[in-house]
Amino acid sequence: MAEIPDRPFYKIGEVCQYTDTQPYVLRFWESEFPQLAPEKNRSGQRMYTRPDIDLVLRIKKLLYEEEFTIAGARRKLEQEEAGGLVDAAVSEPPAPAPPGAPARAEPEALFRDDAPVSETAKPAEAPAPPPAPSHAERARAAVAETEIAALRKRLGDLEARHSAAAAALEAAGEERQRDRERREKVASRLEALLRSLDGPRGGDESDADPA
Repeated sequence: MAEIPDRPFYKIGEVCQYTDTQPYVLRFWESEFPQLAPEKNRSGQRMYTRPDIDLVLRIKKLLYEEEFTIAGARRKLEQEEAGGLVDAAVSEPPAPAPPGAPARAEPEALFRDDAPVSETAKPAEAPAPPPAPSHAERARAAVAETEIAALRKRLGDLEARHSAAAAALEAAGEERQRDRERREKVASRLEALLRSLDGPRGGDESDADPA
């Protein structure tokens, strides 16, 4: 990661460089994590602060290293803000249960989405659960989840822009059609006026006595 200079504000390109993320990922995280809400300047550009960068790094660690889902990472940040959870207590492994005692839920099961609901009540003689995915597999899944959701959001934005452009194009076509109809009406009236002006003169010439 690049060294972060001490400045009041940072542009989105600089934040991407310092945190090794993509702009569309940052914009997606802003929609998923209320804590990440950078201000915008008069031209509408996002202006991040150093706490915003630290928050981006924290979100990235939760998703990519600690293997949280997006919803689980969001709850984790909320609990950290409220002071209801300490990282050291979460990372400390539980003491082994005595033989015959019910299996205990791991601390991370309190806030992770993938923890079975009935983990704390499962009897000791229950069949062993299937092996959990490896750390690399879970990290890849978290990255894929973030990128897929961000791409879906981008696709939705593009579809909305396409619909707006199609509506504008349709409105422009209708306006051209109305202009064409107005020109045709004006041309018809002008032609009728010319015929009315030419009519009496033509009649006088046909009714005149021969010389």
